[in-house]
Amino acid sequence: MAKNDRIRFDDLEDDQPEKKKKKFNLFDFIYSRRNDLPDNDGEWHERTLKYFFPFCWHNFNRIFIVNLLFVFGNFSIFIIMLALSQNLHVHATAPASPEFAPIYGAMQLGALTPASAALYGVYGVTVNVNLWTPLAAGVLIAGIVILLITFGPVMVGTTYIHRNIVKGEPVFIWQDFWYAIRRNLRQEFIMGVLDLAFVVLVLYNIFFYYLNASLSVSGVFIVISVSLLVIYFIMRFYIYLMLITFKLSIPKILKNAFIFAILGIKRNLLALLGIILVVFLNLVIAILYIPLGVILPFMITVSLCSFIATYAAWPKIKQIMIDPYVQDQSQNDENESSKSDSDIAKGEEEPDTQTKSDTKPKAKIKVKKNRK
Repeated sequence: MAKNDRIRFDDLEDDQPEKKKKKFNLFDFIYSRRNDLPDNDGEWHERTLKYFFPFCWHNFNRIFIVNLLFVFGNFSIFIIMLALSQNLHVHATAPASPEFAPIYGAMQLGALTPASAALYGVYGVTVNVNLWTPLAAGVLIAGIVILLITFGPVMVGTTYIHRNIVKGEPVFIWQDFWYAIRRNLRQEFIMGVLDLAFVVLVLYNIFFYYLNASLSVSGVFIVISVSLLVIYFIMRFYIYLMLITFKLSIPKILKNAFIFAILGIKRNLLALLGIILVVFLNLVIAILYIPLGVILPFMITVSLCSFIATYAAWPKIKQIMIDPYVQDQSQNDENESSKSDSDIAKGEEEPDTQTKSDTKPKAKIKVKKNRK
């Protein structure tokens, strides 16, 4: 081959047609069913902090859609906001000072003097007040009742989707959402009511003791209330996950969630810091540009915080509650198979066996520490 006849690979690469950039497709964005990123020697499935950000970005479209499910599923939040917006109230004026009433009464009964006129001018300043109407009260009560009904089911449905994303399983968002709700109706309703009631009660205690800060014991009760709120907030990482995964009573779910809050303290604190950071960034954006800061909670913030909690909690549940159960089941299967083989060797008939698949283990699973 002559020197000039040699193939120039650079020229061949230049002659190849350029790849066209893939256009954005809303259908693909919503219904994409990618289940995981490429695995690197099994390290990707560890679900550690190192892989959180690429994993979160890879599933960003799903997190966005789950946030929409949470917002529209709890549409009663908008009804409550309408009732509290004072648009349904009666607007009136009233004296700003409570001393105005006796002064006004004295002026009506007695003669007008320069002193009474001066007092009337000082204490007669009026302010705008908003009075509740039967319509506003009815809308507020209706919104609260609807929220109590929908909150638990929506939390179960969205948590089920987040769990499957973290597990790396194929996700069908709409079908999975309703599937999780249909099979947990009773427990999810009770858990939703208890969840909202406890959070509202603790927040009420914090504000009550804060407004009565002059008392010497108020500071102690504020610290206790805040501590309870933080502990329960971490317990919520595990409550709904265990509700959709195991057949356990609500008291056992709460007990196990408290144990997990202690056992997984490292992952729980990292998740808590991540959630605080997301909320803080949302507040900063709201300060810089109010419309965007108000829209973000309805678009991504709520679901992102829930996804962070699920990403931190699920590996711990799998390690302590699922892996030992699977090992026990595999050992039982091996024992049964060896026993059947020995029976066959003795000339006995092989007994019929039936398998039953269920996503929720029926055995009562107790949380226990792994032995090192």
